[in-house]
Amino acid sequence: MLITDGIDVVPSIRGENLRRLGLALDDLGATRVDEVPAVLDEATIRDEPPLELRSPAGELKVVPEPAGTPGGYDNLRRAATREPIGKGLRPSVASTADLARMLAALGREDDMPKLLLLRRLQGLERALGPELGL
Repeated sequence: MLITDGIDVVPSIRGENLRRLGLALDDLGATRVDEVPAVLDEATIRDEPPLELRSPAGELKVVPEPAGTPGGYDNLRRAATREPIGKGLRPSVASTADLARMLAALGREDDMPKLLLLRRLQGLERALGPELGL
């Protein structure tokens, strides 16, 4: 099993959501990796993507528009699923197809094994989806 020590967040950058994201990041004790005070407003999020943060829980990047996803949050939420991660938390997680599209758009040679695994998983989801209620 692979356990990550970081996460990429693609937030809605509409006003109130950025305020809530800021509160959540404060709760995590997240600080910018470059030690500059973190400012969460639409201009900062758009001008400095990704915003790289660290917290006692691990690394975190705020990415308003990941590679291959014009529209960022609005593009990804259409096929996202809510996944239980413990303690009653069920965040929205990008679909396998969207994850593969983002990884492919980066065009990094080192990501090819991950991309091939995601494509294989997509095939399994298609084949077993009706059986599993997907």
